[in-house]
Amino acid sequence: MQKIFSSEEAKGQSQRPITVLKIPRSPGVVDLDSAYCERAQAHQVKNYFYGSPLQLPPELAAAFTSAGGREGQGLSGLNLGGEAAAMDLALSPHSSVVSFDDLTIYRIGQDSFAPSSALPIGASRALGEMQPVKIDPSQPGQGIVNIVLAVLSLTEAPEMDIEEAILDADVLGFVVITSIDTENNRFTVLVPSAASLAGRVALTGSIQWQEA
Repeated sequence: MQKIFSSEEAKGQSQRPITVLKIPRSPGVVDLDSAYCERAQAHQVKNYFYGSPLQLPPELAAAFTSAGGREGQGLSGLNLGGEAAAMDLALSPHSSVVSFDDLTIYRIGQDSFAPSSALPIGASRALGEMQPVKIDPSQPGQGIVNIVLAVLSLTEAPEMDIEEAILDADVLGFVVITSIDTENNRFTVLVPSAASLAGRVALTGSIQWQEA
C-alpha cells in the first residue's frame, strides 16, 4: 500500500493534480477473552436444544399489537399479506437413557494420547494425532459428562474401516451426556428429538455445556 500511495502521489505531481488520501492502518481485531467465548458457546448450545426468543422487527411488532396480541406472546393467529406469520421457536429436547452398547464414542486429537514423555525410552508413538480413539464409558476419567457430542452419519459395522469413515462422515446433530451410570452401563443423554441413538457413532470434542 505504501508503494501504491507513493506511485499515485508521483503521478499527481507530474500530470494533473490528484488528491491522494492515506488511510491509517487498521489496528486489527480485538482478541476475545476465554470467559466471553465460553459464554457465547453456552448460549449457542442452549439455543440449539431449547430454541431462542424471536425478536420482532418494529413493523411486525406494531402489526401484532394492532391484531390484539401483546409483545412477548407467540404469533399465533397473525396473518400478514395472506401468509401466517406464526413462528414458534421454542424447542423441546428429550432426555434419553442410552446403553453403553448403543452409542459408540470416539475422540480425535493429541489429547487422546499419553504424552511422549510417558512412553518407554526409545519407543515412538504408533498412532497418529488424527487417529480416532474409541472411548470406554465404563472406565473412570473419560471426561465425557457435559461434553457436546457430534452424532455422525454412519453406524459401526464389523466389515467397515470405522476409523477412516469417521474422518469423512457428516454430522447429523449434537447431543450432550448429562450423567453416567457405570453400575448399569448406561448414560443419560440430552437429544434434540426422540430419535433412537442405537447403533450410532458419536465424536466428542472440547465444548462443555451444563444445563442451568
